[in-house]
Amino acid sequence: SYLYKLANGQKVVIVPKEGETFVKTYVNTGSMNEPDDKRGISHFIEHNLFNGSGGSDTNAWLKPGEFFQTVDKMGAETNASTSFAQTDYYVATNQLKKNDLATAIKIHAEMLEHPLFTFQMLEKEKGPVTSEISMILDDPENIATNNTLKNLYGIKSTSTDIIGGTVNNIKSLKRKDVVDYYRQNYFPGDMVTVVTGDVKPEDVMKLISNNFHSRKQPNANRKFETLTPIQKTVRNDLISDK
Repeated sequence: SYLYKLANGQKVVIVPKEGETFVKTYVNTGSMNEPDDKRGISHFIEHNLFNGSGGSDTNAWLKPGEFFQTVDKMGAETNASTSFAQTDYYVATNQLKKNDLATAIKIHAEMLEHPLFTFQMLEKEKGPVTSEISMILDDPENIATNNTLKNLYGIKSTSTDIIGGTVNNIKSLKRKDVVDYYRQNYFPGDMVTVVTGDVKPEDVMKLISNNFHSRKQPNANRKFETLTPIQKTVRNDLISDK
């Protein structure tokens, strides 16, 4: 594997190997960086990074829906996930055409560095995200995991699921909340981009250097959850109709 660090602090890991090529960026932010009344905002932002990026509403490089259309045309796939301390995004391509890797890295960088966060798309995305929360709350194993984590580290939260947050939290999010959280937590020093597959390291680094331009620095207002390990046993019975 090859390890690099861009001038802006972003780390890059390249692992040449046979098979499908994955371009994946890990952002070191998740539900442990959220104020409790906005718990779930990391997951909400994960959804919204796919909803248009670059320039402005009237001059977007990727209009809402265009990211998925571009990936589909390449015969590639994309997804993302949010956890307690990280959010990650990827594009996986078989590089069927010569420029597919360049396209994958370009749209990947664009979504991470220049999300539009239009009011219309933010409001529209609240539907799917709140539906996911309702689905998550139907999973007893997930509830048990969250209860255990809260008990182990003394986490006080009004959210049954710490990553998903509450339906009310998501519904009451304003665009300013989203933009402020993004600015506080998405910066190059907080990101690690990993590329694995049928690639040449020097080609990958040229593409990454040409597409990731952010010079943002860590924000002093970042929140980190206070974790206080328990000193005695806690019993927590979970009774479920599932």
